[in-house]
Formats: sequence, C-alpha cells, structure tokens
Amino acid sequence: MKNMVVERSSEVGLGQVSADMVLIPAGEFIMGSDDGSEVEQPVHRVYLDAYYVDAAPVSNERFADFVRVTGYRTTAERLESIVQAHEGSPQGSALTWRIFATPNRANHPVIYVSWYDADAYARWARKRLPTEAEWEKAARGGFERKLFPWGDGAPGDQRAN
Repeated sequence: MKNMVVERSSEVGLGQVSADMVLIPAGEFIMGSDDGSEVEQPVHRVYLDAYYVDAAPVSNERFADFVRVTGYRTTAERLESIVQAHEGSPQGSALTWRIFATPNRANHPVIYVSWYDADAYARWARKRLPTEAEWEKAARGGFERKLFPWGDGAPGDQRAN
C-alpha cells in the first residue's frame, strides 16, 4: 500500500440515505490522470470506505423546492444584488440557476450553482457533498485509467448528452 491515500469516513453514506441513492462499495481505485492538468497528477491509488451518492443530479424542480422552503439566495443572486446596489441596474441579468429552471426543464439538472449553493442544498436534504475522491470514484463507474465513465470512446449524441 505504498503511496496510497486512505480516506475514512465516520459513517457509511453521505448523511441521510434514501431510495434514490446508490452504494459505492469500499475499496481502492486509481485517482487522477497522467494526461490531464497538473492538478490531476500524479496518478495514485486511493482507498475509500463504502458510501452512498445520489443516483441522479439535483433537478431544477428539487432545487426550487429548497429555495422556496428556505428562502436561500445563491451566490450569483447575492453577487448580482451587490453589483446592482453599487453600480445601479446592470445591462442584463446575471447567469443564475433561475434562467434555465423553466417549466419545461423542471427535471433537468440544476446549473449555475456554486459549491456553496450545492453544500447548502445538501445540508437541507440532510446529506453532504462527496469529497473529490468519492466523486471521482463514483464518476469513473468502476473503470480505471479511462477517459470517460463508459471507456475511451468519444462523447456523442448517445453519450454524455
């Protein structure tokens, strides 16, 4: 186990476990990339305890529920308010999750949220965000040293769409 990072959690899971979550089993995986940016190097083995992650991204509808119930304002919305107060009305709207959260996109993944927004949502849902290593292991789908969760084939209209 030379040069292996061991990540232990005090509990299995990411907080409250629900039916829409999947178990990622304990074990080693190869993290990083020799071909990626410097922050992805060096490739190294990591051991993770078992944990759960949501099977699907958070939808616009679910994020809207969170905002409605809590009154939460996202990072972009708070920054937009600061700019308006300092410089007067801006020439357009800032890119916030609300622009893309239209009724026909209710089940689409929420976008234009910061880490802080995602963390606030996760806490509200009685969960936590995965660590970088947990996210990478889950996203790899069991493959090692592959470019994508499905292997090395390029994305297209049948993948990553």
